[in-house]
Amino acid sequence: MRVWLDQFRVVLFDLDGVLYVGGAALPGAAETVAACRAAGAAVFFVTNNSYLPAAAVAVRLQALGVPAAADEVITSAEAAASRVVAYRVRRVLVLGGPGLKGAIEATGAQLVAPEPLAPPLGPGSAAPPAPVPRSVPDAVVLGLDPSATYYSLAAAGRAVLRGARFLLTNGDVTLPTGQGLLPGAGALGAAVAAMTGVSPEVCGKPEAAMAEVVRARTKGAGPVLVVGDRLDTDIAFAGRHGWAAALVLSGVTAAADLPGAPYAPHVVVADLPALLALP
Repeated sequence: MRVWLDQFRVVLFDLDGVLYVGGAALPGAAETVAACRAAGAAVFFVTNNSYLPAAAVAVRLQALGVPAAADEVITSAEAAASRVVAYRVRRVLVLGGPGLKGAIEATGAQLVAPEPLAPPLGPGSAAPPAPVPRSVPDAVVLGLDPSATYYSLAAAGRAVLRGARFLLTNGDVTLPTGQGLLPGAGALGAAVAAMTGVSPEVCGKPEAAMAEVVRARTKGAGPVLVVGDRLDTDIAFAGRHGWAAALVLSGVTAAADLPGAPYAPHVVVADLPALLALP
């Protein structure tokens, strides 16, 4: 008889590295989600990946055999949008995908385009005319942005140097994919932070903004289990906010990474089938 997993009334699944990698579902994804639902738990999919809108993430999960509704998906874009609302931001420079842009637009804020910049000087080049500065946005919101360029990151940094609030959807420096690890939003944010000397306010897991969105969506129900593959985001998210944590080693974390972690998971399993098999 399974006891440990069935004690939770809310289960928060991370996505990349937990339910899928790249375009492929990981073993046990559909079965584990179904078992939690059958035990009476409310299931939510909580991801730091801000690129896709929640509805598109739900469709992707459905295609992989995991039934999901849009209102069961919570992304770091929503957490960033909540901060835009809290700070009454009106003009926002967004570097990110359609999920982040849509979430920020839904707050009523105006999205502004990056400042056009001349190419950096090369050997023997004549100095280009100085660009005419646009009005400074109230905030820069940076998320996972595969189309980011030197110029878009430079424009973000220049806005921050002129006083724009610097919000980062999440601090994940890597993204697990079918091709291996690729740069995450945290890597892009680090470039802007290095340029400006300004640390961003991180909105996604494990920070308070994401926890507030989760609590509002789950209506404070509990007990809560977080199932994730990252010590610094998923497991820290659970630890900071008083929830149980299950670490699966199917993503970026290896068993050798556990000693010295600031928050210890309640259980460590190789994958979701092993989580489902706990007594």
